[in-house]
Amino acid sequence: EGVELLSSGVGITVGNVGAATTVNAGHSWLSAGRVIGGDVFSVSFVGDQFGWMVSARNCLWRTTDGGASWQNSILPDELQAVKVYFVTPLRGFIATPSQQFFSTQNGGDTWQEVDMPTEYPMLDIFFINELRGWAVGYAGTIIGTHDGGATWQTELTEQTAVLTAVHAVDSIHAWAVGASGVLATTKDGGQHWGISTPYALGVMHDVYFSDSLRGT
Repeated sequence: EGVELLSSGVGITVGNVGAATTVNAGHSWLSAGRVIGGDVFSVSFVGDQFGWMVSARNCLWRTTDGGASWQNSILPDELQAVKVYFVTPLRGFIATPSQQFFSTQNGGDTWQEVDMPTEYPMLDIFFINELRGWAVGYAGTIIGTHDGGATWQTELTEQTAVLTAVHAVDSIHAWAVGASGVLATTKDGGQHWGISTPYALGVMHDVYFSDSLRGT
C-alpha cells in the first residue's frame, strides 16, 4: 500500500484493489487498469517519469512515462516483495517478508541479495539522497546506510515494537513510526534515537515531515 504524488500533479495510489492514478493532484482518481495479482503492496517513483510497484504473484511493474503505461515482469521466487524503493532510475531495493533484502543496479532487470546486520524483516525504506538512507522493520529495528545501500549498520532504538514507516528531511533529522503508537526520532543523523508514544493504543502506518518541525 502507498501513494506517490509527483510535482506535475500526477500521482498513483496502490492497495488491495490494485492501483489508481490522478492527473490533478488528487482531486479525482482513475483506475490504472488491470494489475496481475490484484493486491499492490508498494510503489516508488524517481522524479516524475520513472516508477515501480510490486504486487501479488511476485510481479514487478515499471513505468518510464509517469504511469501512463506499465510493463510487468515476474520476480524470482525468493523475491516475495512487500516493499520496493528506488533511489535512482537504476538503483533500488526490495524488502521481503523474510529477513532477505535485495538490490538492483539496472532498474530491476536483475537483483542481488544484500548482506544485512539484522535477522528481522524490513517493512519500509527511505533515502534522503543517493548515499544516506534508512530501513525499519520488526523488533524495533532501524538500520542505516551512508554508501547508497552497499553496506548497512544497526542504529539502536531500545524498544521492540514493529516499525512500519520511516521518513527524513535531511541527513540529520529522521522519524520512524509503528505499533503501539511508537514514534522514534533522531536529531543527530541516527547516532541516537529518542522514543515516544503519542498514540499508545494505536498503530501508525506512515510518517511524513515537510521540515524538521512540521509533520504528520
